[in-house]
Amino acid sequence: PTAAWLYDQLRKDFPHLSQGTVYRNLNILAEQKRIKVINVDGTFAHFDADMSVHNHVICTRCGKVEDAFMPSDEHCDQKAAEISGYRIDSHRFDFFGLCPECQCLEHD
Repeated sequence: PTAAWLYDQLRKDFPHLSQGTVYRNLNILAEQKRIKVINVDGTFAHFDADMSVHNHVICTRCGKVEDAFMPSDEHCDQKAAEISGYRIDSHRFDFFGLCPECQCLEHD
């Protein structure tokens, strides 16, 4: 979800909640590495509470972000370290395309 979506959902139960409070808490959780921040070009950041190793698929039309659980290449970090000289701590792969809903819009 985005911070705006979370804010809208939480306001139903906490009508005096401010957007600033939501953003501050999301940033604290991200700094504590309890959530992941997924920045999508040209759109708002999305926040992922699933800290397991997984990829994401991102719709290039509507900006929807979904999890993509698939086998990972265990040697990927090692290969990147060898090529770059960096010490690799983690990696992220994102896949971009059209979600099923936006694909349907192309045919209408």
